[in-house]
Amino acid sequence: MTTFSYPLFLLSTLDASLNRTGEFSTRVEVAWLLSYLTAGGEKIVDELLKDFDAIEWICTMFNFVQDGEAAAPLLVPLLRTASSIIAGPDVRIASFLAAPNFLRNLVISMQCDHRAVKKESVWLVSNLASSDKSNVQMLINADGMVSTLVDLLLNYAFDIRKEAGFALVNMAIVCGVTSALVDLGVLKGYVKLLASHDMEAKGMSLAFLESALRCHPNAVALIQAEDGIDALEETAMCQVPKLSGQASFLVDKYYSDIPDDVEMDMGGGDRMSQA
Repeated sequence: MTTFSYPLFLLSTLDASLNRTGEFSTRVEVAWLLSYLTAGGEKIVDELLKDFDAIEWICTMFNFVQDGEAAAPLLVPLLRTASSIIAGPDVRIASFLAAPNFLRNLVISMQCDHRAVKKESVWLVSNLASSDKSNVQMLINADGMVSTLVDLLLNYAFDIRKEAGFALVNMAIVCGVTSALVDLGVLKGYVKLLASHDMEAKGMSLAFLESALRCHPNAVALIQAEDGIDALEETAMCQVPKLSGQASFLVDKYYSDIPDDVEMDMGGGDRMSQA
């Protein structure tokens, strides 16, 4: 028996025992074993998926999200494993998205009060949202997905806001829903991320703000109302040439001649329902 086939044999044995005993603690151990194996790289994930239907098992176990925080010991390794698996071909993402209740359970896990579950969930969603257009559209259409991400972007700790921001900017760019997201109030969250000292957050925020300025008729005024000009000007002086150049371009193009008392109009963009 090879080094790698041993854990596969162990997984199969444990999975068979789960069908007989249904022990929650055993499920947790299997989930962590999967997490460790899938963290070993793409080659190991490929071999694992050939011999053990990890995607189906994860989606089945994900139904425990209905138990709330009590399910956290199981949900954390499940979510980490899913994130490792979807790092490969988009067909894996499609398999997750097609599984019954997967998206519903993912939204529930993002709404969970357990911080680790919430963080792993939004990380998974941000990675799913970097997929192709059809997959990203499924995310957008899922009940509660967009409204939950908007809430996370606006109201939670920086690391969670950052991942929610990545998910939403991917949705905006891939599926052309920037204006609809602006109408849901996301600009405040992106301006705050732009004002942070995290270069990844700045870059992602600039991407969304530039898209908003191109797509939404009132984005110039809305960004100004959130003190976005100050955040853009500060970024224009940062030490990363790509970011400073992009910020300078936006200031020069959209704000060089704008009067301080520009009239506000909250409407005008395409509407996205509070999914």
